[in-house]
Amino acid sequence: MSVRLSPRVGARHRAFRERRRELVEQRRSVRKAARDALRAREEAIEAALRRSRWQATRSAASEPLGQVLQPIRHLLGLARVARVQRDRVEQIFRALQGVPNLLRADALPWALLLASVPWHSAPRSFRVGPGSAVELRRAFERHLLGPWPAPLFLGSALRGPALAVARVPLEDQWAVSLLAWLSRGRSLRDAVGSLLPAGFTRAMCHRFTQGPSGVTPILALRRVQAEAFGAPPPFADRLVQTQLGGWQGQAAEAAWHPVVAWASARPWITSMPAAQLADLVRWLGELIRSGRQDSLRGRTAASVAREVEAFVSREEAEGVSGGPSGLRGFRHGEVVIRELRSAKELVVEGQRMGHCVAMYAPLVASRAVALFSLEGPGEAATIEVIPATRQVVQVKGRHNTPPSTAVRRLVASWCERTALEAAFGD
Repeated sequence: MSVRLSPRVGARHRAFRERRRELVEQRRSVRKAARDALRAREEAIEAALRRSRWQATRSAASEPLGQVLQPIRHLLGLARVARVQRDRVEQIFRALQGVPNLLRADALPWALLLASVPWHSAPRSFRVGPGSAVELRRAFERHLLGPWPAPLFLGSALRGPALAVARVPLEDQWAVSLLAWLSRGRSLRDAVGSLLPAGFTRAMCHRFTQGPSGVTPILALRRVQAEAFGAPPPFADRLVQTQLGGWQGQAAEAAWHPVVAWASARPWITSMPAAQLADLVRWLGELIRSGRQDSLRGRTAASVAREVEAFVSREEAEGVSGGPSGLRGFRHGEVVIRELRSAKELVVEGQRMGHCVAMYAPLVASRAVALFSLEGPGEAATIEVIPATRQVVQVKGRHNTPPSTAVRRLVASWCERTALEAAFGD
């Protein structure tokens, strides 16, 4: 037997259930609001902690800024870096005073490379935020150079070893100039004749941009040149083991481009072992410096072999034989200029002369620079040469003092004898 509720009692039951549902929903809303508020407070606390840590790091890093800039200014002065570039280097370090891992004297080559190219944005507008030193370094490079994509292998020039020296390889300057050019959205075709050798075609420009990330910029360039003229890829790998393993400068590259084309089209050259190829390239460089590269037309393999053999014999007879850089030393009476060939010899030279030449060991190992020691009765000096351009860029006496008049004359005679350019000052 069912019980029927009166309409009045049924209405009270419905109202009661509705009220209970409202209370349940209200409690759920209150609990959700409490959870959201707790989460918001935790996120605010975490953000505040991150900001405080970042500010503390920035404050701690700003304290030694003067201590870092002082040796940097000294190194830039020793290397005779131009005032405009020195000011740009200081701007870079001031903008990075919140990144302790980058605020170091051994980041000087990296800063010098960035200071040597046009900037898309000024360093002072960069905002240092949370992130690792590597992430901030890449972000700063994009900020300075520009946002447009560029081949990854060009960025390898900015990943060189940390060195507290004010010197960067010429090929690294060239690669970073190309990186800056493309990062500002400019066409590589428009760089032919300045940043790329005159004679580069549109197809060669395209192949250059497609170079794999694992190659060096100069190897990517030589591969494009060799393959465009019919040489197998291994020829370019051996070619960069010669003096053509560095950027030769705008004018020299324009002269070398047709010579590389001539060599790449001859199987008896492209199959040469590395040592024999190095002798050939030195001989070709002598032809270019004397303006006789047009004489290559019509030469046979036998005539080239005779010329190269005579050239090497003449080199050995005229002075100290060439070292790893391919540059010859010099002997004048009891005075000898000889190449420093190992890290151990650099350490000994630094101890003998009382300066930091041993820090150049990585640059010497990569053949970016060549260092020579001048020894003789009452005279001593350390000499730095850029093999790619054959420029003598530094001559220092003991404790980095300027060279004496006698040393200057000896170095000038050496330059004249070996076709080097004296580009050093006090």
